Amino acid sequence: MADVLFLQLPVPETVPHRLTGNIPLGAATLVLHARRSGVAQTLEIAPPEVANRYGDLALLTWIRGRAPKIVCLTCTVWNVERSMALAAVLPALLPGVQVWVGGPDVAPGSVIFREPRVFDVAVMGEGEETFVALLSGVPPESLPGVVTRQGPVGRVPARTLASLDAIHDPFLEGLVRPEADGVVPAEFWRGCIHGCLFCRYSQGRRGAAAGRSLPLVAETLRWCLDRGASELYLLDPSLEQRPDLEDLLALMARTSGGRLPVFAELRADAVTPALAGALKAGGVTRVETGLQTLTPEALRLAARPTDPARFADGMEALLGAGIDVKVDLMLGLPGDSPEAYQRTLEFLTARGFAKRLQVFVTQVLPGTGLRNAAKRLGLDFDAQPPYLLHSAPGWPEGSLQATMKTVERDTGVAMWDVEPPVLQRPRWPEGPVQQTPCPDSDAVLQYAFDLGSPEGQAAAQTQRFQRASCSAVLWLRCQDWDSSLALVPPVLQRFLQGNPFAALTVVLEHPPHWPLDLHDRLLELLPAHQPSLYLDRMLTMPSPHRRLFSALPADLHGRLEASWLEDLRGLAELLWLLPPGPPSTKLLTALTAQDYALVGGPGEVLPGATLAQLAALPDAHQIVLDGAANQWAWLQRLDRAAGVDW
Repeated sequence: MADVLFLQLPVPETVPHRLTGNIPLGAATLVLHARRSGVAQTLEIAPPEVANRYGDLALLTWIRGRAPKIVCLTCTVWNVERSMALAAVLPALLPGVQVWVGGPDVAPGSVIFREPRVFDVAVMGEGEETFVALLSGVPPESLPGVVTRQGPVGRVPARTLASLDAIHDPFLEGLVRPEADGVVPAEFWRGCIHGCLFCRYSQGRRGAAAGRSLPLVAETLRWCLDRGASELYLLDPSLEQRPDLEDLLALMARTSGGRLPVFAELRADAVTPALAGALKAGGVTRVETGLQTLTPEALRLAARPTDPARFADGMEALLGAGIDVKVDLMLGLPGDSPEAYQRTLEFLTARGFAKRLQVFVTQVLPGTGLRNAAKRLGLDFDAQPPYLLHSAPGWPEGSLQATMKTVERDTGVAMWDVEPPVLQRPRWPEGPVQQTPCPDSDAVLQYAFDLGSPEGQAAAQTQRFQRASCSAVLWLRCQDWDSSLALVPPVLQRFLQGNPFAALTVVLEHPPHWPLDLHDRLLELLPAHQPSLYLDRMLTMPSPHRRLFSALPADLHGRLEASWLEDLRGLAELLWLLPPGPPSTKLLTALTAQDYALVGGPGEVLPGATLAQLAALPDAHQIVLDGAANQWAWLQRLDRAAGVDW
């Protein structure tokens, strides 16, 4: 049991991935600072197998079992809606519980501040000092940066730390652990000298940055080396801004000798050949640089001056030192246009940088200068997360999506990919009802019901999905069309009512040439309970977190009526079920672009030769290996072969 329980919900997924990308460092720094400040309350952080895997019902049940007095939610642009939905029902489960919220999305203009408010305390800006004050009994109304349930939303940020030494180090203290891929995120610097209109890094510090002293940085480096970390991921904005950067890189070189790969974000236009060499010597192997655009007027309005020649020189220096680089671009910035943006792409293409692009539509984020100036600049944007721009002067309606397609066509880089499903082929001889847990959690990844069996029908009608994962599969074996039409929709409704924020893959295993009315009915139900999630808006695709598959035996491939298959593909994605044993490459090569093939049988591990053969197919991502662990390893193999490691 805990007096205070922290929960940080993950980025929504269309399919389950290995546990990465959601280490609750913010909560951990609050706990560290509170402990060192002598607070008496018991503090607990939800573990990753709960926070990252549990669906809505499972999460609520787990929280109720912990019986906290205060639940603290870390709110980001990708989890704020789900966090607020949980907050709204917590008082009914735990009478008297308080809900405190913090994080990047707690800012003027956030959906957090819509009425009726479902939090008791919201902290804008850094939270360590404010958290200690609140636990010590200081009235929240008297604290800067704090908004109460009834209080006004001001713009004064919370108090900040003078040094990050006070919160060194969540990993060393055992409060958090590395991600499944061995990546260790770390914050060595807080604050930013750049005042870019579209972000909030510089806010709250008034030019006074805070860093972690170099001896403590060395401790973190040694900890990573001792535990075989695969990478140190620096969260610091614009690494080049540090006044002691030369000393930091020299320390990294002495401590790790390049044995610890490091990721960093920096401005390429500030990089010289000497700095690139020092970065490489310090272990930096990957860099992300935010160019955004090279249109002069857009750069001026965004308060982000950039010299194209210096940017190109910095890129060449980084690449020449053997450092991999990703270049971020933003579509829709004020002062830009599709025509002007094309000139940015031409500049990058001419210098060989086009394959390194990551392109995003501008987000008009709460609390940013861009949000404050949105009316004056004529920006039309979504009031729901992720607050995407719709149109602006120079960017008429529809031009953002058209320009994104142009970028994909001209660079050959897909900005968004539809991911293959993660599935466990049911072992029907073992029983008509099967539940498959996640490999890294006790949450249920897949429910399978054979609706041709009375036992399967009864289980499907009574299942409440209280242990479902936040990204789950519902596999239904349908043999009789009439009974399936009556049984399946209520099962689906029950899942979605209990887990409205879950990603769901529905697989119908049915005979060939059966009527498609059930598919029509399910396509009506799938988005009905949560039609507007973060992923829908971010990916600009119809319900990407809700997918419908038809599973057919692979021996029918090429033998089914073409018109029926065409109608079926208009309603569902096709999944061909291959028998156990070596797969037929002839069949797999014949797969159409939108079909998948499920390869492997119960407990089967495909030999390396077979995997190499599959990986050589035109689109090996259409191959789905049986079981989550096998599929994760397969995708990792494909990404490594393609040189993709992030």
